[in-house]
Amino acid sequence: MSLTWMAVITFVILHMSVFATTIYLQRSITHRGLQLHPIVAVLMHLELLLFTGIIPRQWAAVHRKHHHHSDEAGDPHSPRVLGMWTVLFGNYFLYKKQANNPATVRKYTPDYRPDVIEPPTNVYPKLQHPCRTRHFHADVWLGVGSNGMGRADGCVRIAELVHQQLVPHDRIPEF
Repeated sequence: MSLTWMAVITFVILHMSVFATTIYLQRSITHRGLQLHPIVAVLMHLELLLFTGIIPRQWAAVHRKHHHHSDEAGDPHSPRVLGMWTVLFGNYFLYKKQANNPATVRKYTPDYRPDVIEPPTNVYPKLQHPCRTRHFHADVWLGVGSNGMGRADGCVRIAELVHQQLVPHDRIPEF
């Protein structure tokens, strides 16, 4: 597979993540302004899980807290309160701090309805997410999820995996 095809695949995967974030996380989960067909919602949830490691309930809680305290004390990622450079270069850590705070998640997502990928918390009370263990294949194979590598590394790894499946193994260059 050429570098061009790898770039195209990465571009498509990145845009799928952007669409899933905008449509599923923002409009459907956080603001409840859009009701998606359950299959579409599960596919978007799965895409986000594999390529970003985002847990929808946590994302919704942090985003709702942001709207509740927009640009004032309590906003989890306000450049006005925390400074532009802090938010620009530290937003991942600011997000994780709030996303991993059970009080924030409970307070800002009391209406959250889990799907088949994320069963109710009373079924798995000690897990943040049933797929968020160190042994989950997305963390190991794709380099995303709990290690926080994010979209780009996961997409590059996916492109590598696709490349390995499409090109005969005796023609794969050794790095």
